[in-house]
Amino acid sequence: MHSKKLRDFVFILHRYIGLVVGVLLIIAGLTGSLLVFAPEIDEFLLTREIGHVIPCAQRVSIESVVDTVKAAHSKSSVVLTQG
Repeated sequence: MHSKKLRDFVFILHRYIGLVVGVLLIIAGLTGSLLVFAPEIDEFLLTREIGHVIPCAQRVSIESVVDTVKAAHSKSSVVLTQG
């Protein structure tokens, strides 16, 4: 009789330890996959957000870039304040 209770207890203990370890292994696998595919995920999200970036043959001056950003920012803030 004592052997049956011990066997049942060990079986239940084994089940729950297995579930906990399984969840930990799933988390480790998912986070590891995210680390391995981080560059591809970043590229995918960047492409969805701003589109493809195509390098030009000529260089653009910093002032030109700043002016373009300021113009785009001022237009978006006007749209936001009107809405």
